[in-house]
Amino acid sequence: MTTVVILGSRLNIVRAAVDLGVRALWIRPPGATAQVLPDAVEVRECDLADYPALRSIVLGADRVAGVFSLTEAGLLATARLNTELVLPTNSPATVRALLDKDLMRQAMADRGLPVVRHRLVTGLADLLDFHAEVGPLILKPAGGTGSQDVFRIEDAESARAAMAAVTRPMIAEELLTGREISVEAFSADGRHYPIGFTDKTFLADGSFIETGHTMPAAVDDPDQVVAAVTDFLDALGVTQGPTHTELMLTPAGPRIIESHTRVGGAGIADLVGLAYGVDLPRLTVGVPLGLVDPPTALPAPIGGAASRAVLPPPGVITDIDVPDLPAQVFAALDCAVGDVIPPLRSGNDKKAGVVIAAGADAEAAARAAERAIALVKIVTS
Repeated sequence: MTTVVILGSRLNIVRAAVDLGVRALWIRPPGATAQVLPDAVEVRECDLADYPALRSIVLGADRVAGVFSLTEAGLLATARLNTELVLPTNSPATVRALLDKDLMRQAMADRGLPVVRHRLVTGLADLLDFHAEVGPLILKPAGGTGSQDVFRIEDAESARAAMAAVTRPMIAEELLTGREISVEAFSADGRHYPIGFTDKTFLADGSFIETGHTMPAAVDDPDQVVAAVTDFLDALGVTQGPTHTELMLTPAGPRIIESHTRVGGAGIADLVGLAYGVDLPRLTVGVPLGLVDPPTALPAPIGGAASRAVLPPPGVITDIDVPDLPAQVFAALDCAVGDVIPPLRSGNDKKAGVVIAAGADAEAAARAAERAIALVKIVTS
C-alpha cells in the first residue's frame, strides 16, 4: 500500500489520507495527545526540528509517495524530505523565504511587486530612525506566527517598550491601513487556484491577535485580489499545495502582509468546507498523488461559515458548561477542568477552543457564532 508521511499534530490531514485509501505514517511531536486511529495509521514521535531524526524515519519507510504538513514547524522539513525523495514539492528555498519576512519581501522586490517599506532592525536607534523616516510602524519577528511579539509603533515610548520586550531579530514595516483579509488557495504544478476569501476579527484591545474568521468575505474587486496573490505566489516560487495569504485591502490596492504554505489555522479548513464545499486537507494529499483533481476556478460559495475563539479569563479552569447548541453550530474545545489558561499575548497562546457555525451567508454564520460563544461557559479561578 502507498504510504504518505504526515508531519505535525493536525488530525484532519491524517483522516484525509486514510479516506483516500493510503497508509499514513504520522510523525508527531513528543507528548502529543493520544488519538484513536485506524489501522492504516502508524504513529511515531519525533521533534520536528530534528531533521536528521526525521530523515532517518522517513527514508526508512516503505513506498513513500509524499510528505505533507499543515503545521508551521513541519513545513521546511516537508520540503527537504520531498526534495530528497524527488516528489512534488515547494522548494526548501521557497519555504524558507515564506518563513522569513525579510527574504519574502526581497523576493517580491526582485519581481517588481509592490512592497511595503520595511527594515530589519538591530536596536532601538535603528527603529527610531526608521520611524522618523516612515511614520507609524508594525514591529514583528522576522520569522514568527500567531501575532506573537507584534507591536504598533506610534512614538518613541512605544518603540522603547517594544524593543525592551523582544530578544529575536525583528522587522519593522510601514503601518498599512485598510481591511485585512486572507486568501485561501491551492497550487498544483505551478498553477494557482483561489479557493476563497476570509474576513477576520481581532481582540478589542487594539492588538493584532485574531479571535475569529468569517467566510466568504465580501471583496469589491476579487479579480484584483486574486491577481495580487497569484503574482506573489509566482514571485516566491510556490508550486504545490495549500497557501494562506494575508493581505491588507488599502486605498492603493491589495498589499501582501505574509503567506504560509499550509492551510490557515483556527479552523479555517472547516470554514472552507462549510462555505465553499472544498476539502483542503483532501486536496493537499490527493492532488500530488493523482487521486483528486485540483479546483479549476474560484468556487461559488454554498453558504456562510464563521469561527470565534472561546476566550475565558486567564487562570485554572474549574468548570465547563457547553449547552446544546443550535443546528449547524458546534464547539470544539481543547481544554479540561484543571487546565491553565494563560494571559492571551499572541495567537499561539493556548485558547479554550473555538465555536464554528454555518449559515445561509457570512452574516448569518457570524451572528450564529457570536450567539454560541455567549452560551459556552468556562469558569477559571
